[in-house]
Amino acid sequence: MSRARGTGSLFRRAGCFTWTMQYYVDGRRIREKCETTDYAVAQRMLTRKLYQISQGELVDRERRPARVEELWLAMVNRYKADGRQRTVRDLGTPLINVPGQPVPEKHPPQGRWTHIGPEFGQMQARRITTAMVTAYQQKRREQGARPASINREVGALKHCLKLATQETPPRLTVVPHMPKLKENNTRTGFVELDSYMRLYAAAEFSGEAWLPAFLEVAFTYGWRHGELLGLRLRNVDLKRGTLRLEPGTTKNGQGRQVAMTQRVRNLLTACCCGKRPEQFVFTRANGQPVRDFRWTWRLLCVQCGLGTLTCCDCGVNSTELGKCKACKSRKRFKYSGLIIHDFRRSAAKAWREAGTPESVIMKMAGWETDSMFRRYAIVGERDREQAVQQLEAARAAQLEAAKADA
Repeated sequence: MSRARGTGSLFRRAGCFTWTMQYYVDGRRIREKCETTDYAVAQRMLTRKLYQISQGELVDRERRPARVEELWLAMVNRYKADGRQRTVRDLGTPLINVPGQPVPEKHPPQGRWTHIGPEFGQMQARRITTAMVTAYQQKRREQGARPASINREVGALKHCLKLATQETPPRLTVVPHMPKLKENNTRTGFVELDSYMRLYAAAEFSGEAWLPAFLEVAFTYGWRHGELLGLRLRNVDLKRGTLRLEPGTTKNGQGRQVAMTQRVRNLLTACCCGKRPEQFVFTRANGQPVRDFRWTWRLLCVQCGLGTLTCCDCGVNSTELGKCKACKSRKRFKYSGLIIHDFRRSAAKAWREAGTPESVIMKMAGWETDSMFRRYAIVGERDREQAVQQLEAARAAQLEAAKADA
């Protein structure tokens, strides 16, 4: 009599006294050792396995432990599907072929994978320990990497492991603890009004017609420079006096709309004159949109005394690019000083000093939490004065009460 379909089978291999069970899952044959010589015990194990299959409770075990590079590639592909190309570039893509996943493009390792790959790429993910991560952090510190960069690399590694635990079935069960290094690279610079006026005056004579308007909008609203450079004429309503960022074009994906000051309105009117709705607001003299102006900004700050250019070869400061006047070297210069992002904190401080509620500032500048106010200690002058007045009033009331009791 033939065996009923779907009931599995038991057999013993040649020269082996223990039983092996055989069953099918989704048309795929699976053989598994029972590790017993008792037929009745092996039959009960097979019956339990068939019951799990019928109830959909069987989790197929990983035949080969996943390597870190496979999990990293799965994370990158997830971000690609989500359209987060900038994150994909920051992470970097390992050059491996994984069945069922797209073949990566042929390019050298880049991003955070440049450092994570050689250390953990070929390792089984389940074998990573806290001690290994700590050793990696120490090695990167000896190489001169900053704590913030190391934390981002370790954070990406931890995230790819965490995503593996969320898969069905999970490719990893436990994510090891990965300590973070203390970061001390918080920007504290603010652009005061007198410094801004020097920048604005120099921008008017820089030959870049778009630059004064760009500085005014950045100093007023604190928007990120990428958000400003992406502005198109359809985002500027000169008739109603509003400036708008479309949803999906900002860092947090949320749209934003603010009312223009009269100064911003006049400057943007000149930038928008003669352009079509799909054209960019900030364009150069040839009509091309402004993409990268880092050295224009750095030279502007050096001219105003808000930054320095140092020769990478001799260490002498310079006020212009090209050949170093001291050592005649043509190497690139290192810049230190004011950055565009300092406008973001400065705008928040100015709005707060003017008495604007924090919730309104967060909506205009695009912050989801008030952690920025705590991080940079942005407190309005009015708030400080009011706090002192309240303290004096409370102490005076306490003294009056003490005299009355006496």
